[in-house]
Amino acid sequence: MRRLCYMVRNHLGRSILSVCRLISHPSEFFSEARQMLEAARHTNLRKLQALFACLCIFSVFSFVLVYYLAYHGCDSHVLVSVTCDWVITSMIKHEMVDLRIPVSSTAMIDCEPLFNRDAGLMGQIKSYMMSNHKRAATPYFYIKATENCQIFRKEMGYNGMATLSTQEEKDFPLAFSIMTYKDIEQVERLLRMLYRPQNYYCIHVDMKSSYTFYRALLGIASCFSNVFVASKRVDVAWGEYTVLEGDLVCMRDLLTYTKWKYIINLTGQEFPLKTNAEMVKILKVFNGANNLEATVRKRDMSRINYHYDGIERTTVRKSPPPHNITAVKGSVHILASRGYVDYIINSKIANDFLEWVKDTGYPDETFFSTMNHNPHLKVPGSYLGEPETNPKIYPFLARYKLWRYERDSWRCGGYWQRSICVYGLSDLRHLISRKEFFANKFELDYEYVAFDCMEEYIFNLAREHRYRPQKINISYYENLPFYKNVIL
Repeated sequence: MRRLCYMVRNHLGRSILSVCRLISHPSEFFSEARQMLEAARHTNLRKLQALFACLCIFSVFSFVLVYYLAYHGCDSHVLVSVTCDWVITSMIKHEMVDLRIPVSSTAMIDCEPLFNRDAGLMGQIKSYMMSNHKRAATPYFYIKATENCQIFRKEMGYNGMATLSTQEEKDFPLAFSIMTYKDIEQVERLLRMLYRPQNYYCIHVDMKSSYTFYRALLGIASCFSNVFVASKRVDVAWGEYTVLEGDLVCMRDLLTYTKWKYIINLTGQEFPLKTNAEMVKILKVFNGANNLEATVRKRDMSRINYHYDGIERTTVRKSPPPHNITAVKGSVHILASRGYVDYIINSKIANDFLEWVKDTGYPDETFFSTMNHNPHLKVPGSYLGEPETNPKIYPFLARYKLWRYERDSWRCGGYWQRSICVYGLSDLRHLISRKEFFANKFELDYEYVAFDCMEEYIFNLAREHRYRPQKINISYYENLPFYKNVIL
């Protein structure tokens, strides 16, 4: 018995792979198991029972280990992380996981009629998507693909994106932070569409994300000198300080790179409505002015007058904000100058207010906007006018997000997810007419042709702007009054 268990223990690695195979290809696993049992019918019964007992023990242990490695933050311990990488490498080597490459539907679908709202074609495409569900690339594909960065950059289109920058863009680098927790293919395609060699990209991976997802993003980042994973991972909880914390981690990391002029913070479910060339031209017009959503009239005073435990309001009242600051409600999404970021990260006043805001209600909707709308703080690029977003005087341009309770909610052609529109095919036409920089949000498994067509549209527009920059029209932004009324 002891000898048999010793033999099985020496093959623990094989046992783990067997469990992995059980998870990925159950029919093949059980077929081979039946063949083995048939071959063992005439062996010594007691030895067979002992062997079976040992195999059961090690299989259960292996299953628990594989489950832990696949779904939990196993990077927290070096030994477990090494084991994690070994399991992933073995699963890829033995083709136990899905290694399909990302495929866009635009190779067989003409997007132009969809932007023109061709009702007949839209109906056909929607029927096609219902019977042909999106099969997204897995983290294992990206882990495998980034083993050779030169091939990865070439075959995934990054080399082509790198050639699209004009000299004006090269002289005006941008910074992007991306908060993400799921859908590796969608995140990678967002990064690819934004990618330019002169820009900088910080990716924050939620602590709740699987290790394979995190490992895939590490692999992608390793292929670029200007893309990196945030130095600290945060367990993000909706409505709590952690939503803000992930962005602040990336901002602190990005400040170590000295060249960028503006930052745009994103999530993995967003997509650009403007090319990099358009963003640069617009931000040069803004000349250091920040653009953040703001309101004092519509703010919920209970969120700032009481202590919160997570998203639950307590009965304990808060003291007023420090430094004579007026709390302003806004959004976590920002277009902000480097000077603004340097202030909120390194200023004692900003850090005092950050401590104060941590236990308020939804601090991510208060911190950034408040810092931009208290002129006596002299935050670089902050607004001197009335802190009220207004479509004519002070529009919010960082993000187009369609809420269910807004007047134009009828525009949503997709579906509502927590009162936010998830865009679909019917939204394409009005999306490309918007003035905002990015749209929130897309889900890759919902009407995926819409995402594919937006990707094709922005790429073709970027290529046109590279060779015909005079086609870029920014007159709307030049005529906005807000950017002339800021602290510089």
